[in-house]
Amino acid sequence: MNCYNSWFYNPAVFNQQAYEEYLAEQRRQVYEQEQYMEVIKVSKAFDDLLTDLPKVDAAHQCQLRNACIAVLVKHGIMQNLY
Repeated sequence: MNCYNSWFYNPAVFNQQAYEEYLAEQRRQVYEQEQYMEVIKVSKAFDDLLTDLPKVDAAHQCQLRNACIAVLVKHGIMQNLY
């Protein structure tokens, strides 16, 4: 427990279990907020991809397909397909 928390926390006055549950809930809420922000960030990137996809002409679509496959392989998504 850092000095800031110990300054406010007095075990003779507060229920230890309730305090630990409160801290756990605070950590869970921070985690949920971080995950929500990641979802927003990834969905924005996906939207950018789909918005820019029609800008690729037919001559470069094969190059784009190969680049996308390379990214999928890099992240291990396609390793079981071969």
